[in-house]
Amino acid sequence: MLTPQSLALAYALSTVAGLRSSLTVLALSIAVHVHVIAAPASLTWLGSDITLGIATVFALADTFADKIPLVDNALHFVHMILAPLVGGVAVFAVAHDPASASALAPLGAPAAPVAGYAIAGGALALAVNALRGTIRAASSTLSLGMLNPVVSVGEDVSALVVLAVAFIAPYAAAIALFAVTIVAVVVAFVVARAVSRRRRTTAAF
Repeated sequence: MLTPQSLALAYALSTVAGLRSSLTVLALSIAVHVHVIAAPASLTWLGSDITLGIATVFALADTFADKIPLVDNALHFVHMILAPLVGGVAVFAVAHDPASASALAPLGAPAAPVAGYAIAGGALALAVNALRGTIRAASSTLSLGMLNPVVSVGEDVSALVVLAVAFIAPYAAAIALFAVTIVAVVVAFVVARAVSRRRRTTAAF
């Protein structure tokens, strides 16, 4: 059965996937590898040595590349595709219903309720990624890209802390992420208005 705790963890992972999909994949791979998460049969490959190695290299490369001007902008488009995929997979891995999944195994499809949760997780990751992109674009405009590496480091630290807490105290991580997301929406709105005013002022001259 789906439990509130598993849903809280799924929510936390899918939210972080929108911020740092590479770190989410690495955390998920480690969790399955050390049996913290009992992933469904269709996702046991997440815990393999090969997947863990690839996820580690990808996370390191992504983290480093995101600090490079222009490259970080290109990465955003890559993560627009990866974020919803990782968010959906994370939710399915954590919140799957073993009984339903077993019943539908011959059909090669996840249980309908869990599939819905996975789609919602992917949508959430995509929305968070879009919010991240808005803040990053505003940072680029206001600071000519100078603040982007600082923002990137902040995202790295936030993602790592939340991922660590999520597996220990999923409720706390989910509540904190919900609050932070609301604050981020407000900040994005304020910054977007500031960028808009700056552009109108520049156009006037």
